[in-house]
Amino acid sequence: MVNKRQFLVEDFMKFKFVYDPQLSPDGSKILYVLSKMEDEKYLPNIWIYDVATMVNRQFTYSDGDERPRWSPDGQQIAFISKRNGKKQLFVMPINGGEARLLVEFVYGVGDPVWSPCGQKIAFTAPSYQGQTVNDLQKLTEDKREKEEKKNHAIVRKIDRLKFKMNGLPGVGLIGNRINHIFVVDVASGKVEQLTEGPYNESTPVWTPCSKALVFSSHRDEEADYSIRISDFWLVHLENKKIEKLTASDGVYRLPAFNADGRYLAFYGHKCEYDSATNNRLYVRDNNNGEIRELTANFDANIGITHGSDMRLGAPIPGPVWSTCGQFIYVTYTIQGHTHLYRVEFSSGKVEPVTSGMMQINGYSLNLKSNKAAIVYSNAVQPGDVGLVDLTNGQVERLTKVNEQLLEECYIAEPEEFWCKGVDDWEVQGWILKPYGFKEGVKYPMILEIHGGPHSMYAPNFFYEFQLLAAAGYVVVFTNPRGSQGYGQRFADAVRGDYGGNDYGDLMKAVDYAETLPYIDKNRMGVTGGSYGGFMTNWIVGHTNRFKAAVTQRCISNWISFFGVSDIGYFFGESEIGCTPWGNVSKMWDSSPLKYVEKVNTPLLIIHGEEDIRCPVEQADQFYVFLKALKRKVSFLRFPNENHELSRSGQPNRRIARLKAIVDWFNDHIERNKSDYNYQ
Repeated sequence: MVNKRQFLVEDFMKFKFVYDPQLSPDGSKILYVLSKMEDEKYLPNIWIYDVATMVNRQFTYSDGDERPRWSPDGQQIAFISKRNGKKQLFVMPINGGEARLLVEFVYGVGDPVWSPCGQKIAFTAPSYQGQTVNDLQKLTEDKREKEEKKNHAIVRKIDRLKFKMNGLPGVGLIGNRINHIFVVDVASGKVEQLTEGPYNESTPVWTPCSKALVFSSHRDEEADYSIRISDFWLVHLENKKIEKLTASDGVYRLPAFNADGRYLAFYGHKCEYDSATNNRLYVRDNNNGEIRELTANFDANIGITHGSDMRLGAPIPGPVWSTCGQFIYVTYTIQGHTHLYRVEFSSGKVEPVTSGMMQINGYSLNLKSNKAAIVYSNAVQPGDVGLVDLTNGQVERLTKVNEQLLEECYIAEPEEFWCKGVDDWEVQGWILKPYGFKEGVKYPMILEIHGGPHSMYAPNFFYEFQLLAAAGYVVVFTNPRGSQGYGQRFADAVRGDYGGNDYGDLMKAVDYAETLPYIDKNRMGVTGGSYGGFMTNWIVGHTNRFKAAVTQRCISNWISFFGVSDIGYFFGESEIGCTPWGNVSKMWDSSPLKYVEKVNTPLLIIHGEEDIRCPVEQADQFYVFLKALKRKVSFLRFPNENHELSRSGQPNRRIARLKAIVDWFNDHIERNKSDYNYQ
């Protein structure tokens, strides 16, 4: 007998999001960001947890503060705030007092990093070619910005191959502004620009001596044609001389120096499997420039790759050196779980630090105290701060930010299963049973398909899944071939075979689900977003076994996708294996639009109008074709929303989306009054 109520769509607004934990230099305190919501925006503030006293309190109150970073002496924090409109750089004493505006640029700033000496902070900021620091510090809108906007009102001139990007406002045009590296003196507020030219720079990291910075960039005039190249560069503060550290032979990111600066650890790969290549851990010897792949014998993707609709944005942390220099701490996402791991520098041996059913979403280590502050989720909570003892991997939960709501509502917990996919490949998945589940009753089922495809579902708290379970559905979610977490061969197996054995794996999982005594095979639905949207479109064009479907931010036509997506011209070639002029037949054969006449499943199409990753014209085509054929189809377009609608879209739009999904399945899948009690 269930003694808790179901989740309701409107409960989403009650959730709080926790992210970006930062452990103090002495290990005694943890800064983190906690965000609430109102109809059209998120309201992030910085909180502080005292480990000794267990006192948890709010530290800032502007409803726009993020990226807290400790000064090396632990006496100040730097952070990014929108309290003055655009994102600007502030510093604040840790014992209280007023926040001091340190940098105010006309287009905003980002990525603050303290120098080890504590006297300077590096950051990134967008600017136009030729602009000076003085130009950027003007508080009125820059003359060049006004001129560009005026010209764009008449005509938009495009010269680059990569000229747009998902997440930028309006039509997603990149424009002529580019990111450079700057440094500010904390005491005086004097700002100095370190890089210039027509190149975008990111993720600055200080050398231990505080005299130079390493940053990521592809400083090549033809960068748009080799989009998967990213190098490290070293810039000296004294003379702004720039040295190249890598050989333009791969994608390298998130650098971290060891204590004396001799070695640089980083994530990356050499594109051996193009977009499906697993990230590995590398180390560069800065004495001779030699680069060694440390994890060559560990067949897993380094980093954080599990999907979630309950995680807000924070930079993904990179490798962290132990104080002694003998180990490097990283994260791996393997078979549905994301844990901290320790890699031995000398041998490359990889061993887990944490364990159990957990997904780490962010971390900060203090090796002097052998502790790590983490934000983590699991099956019954969407995100809280924890403290890890690095000697034994034990995790102490420090916050319960959603406790009241989670205590009030019934949480469906995932049950793991493995089934045989195509060619007897092992496929992992999970099942959520519905609210009020009773033995001997058959329930309708929804198959959920993740995006990517090179990402991964995990048995963590997914609100969309919880709502469907609350509405009386069994929810099945799996990681078919193409997913991360199961080795390089598994991740690469989807490329050149979209709609082939990946589709077969999903149908094998459905076959398995149909053998379960509580699933009604005559009442099944399917949904997914991005790659999951492509696969939903593919499924309804190849089988009628589902009674209803919802396709989200989908791909329907690989030929047009090549030219309209911000990644289409390289992603399509990588994933489908050809170009429109090289093999247009294969691209069309791989397109769900080709099979539209076979679609008989009632279909809801959900798409953001500012989606540049999978542009809305992909949904337009599928909708118009189906409507012309007089099929049962409905189309929801969300204004001012991009590809991130389900993950970081405006809260009221996310609620409308969730309600539409549940309502569509309720309206098109027959339900017996005895097997649900949804209000």
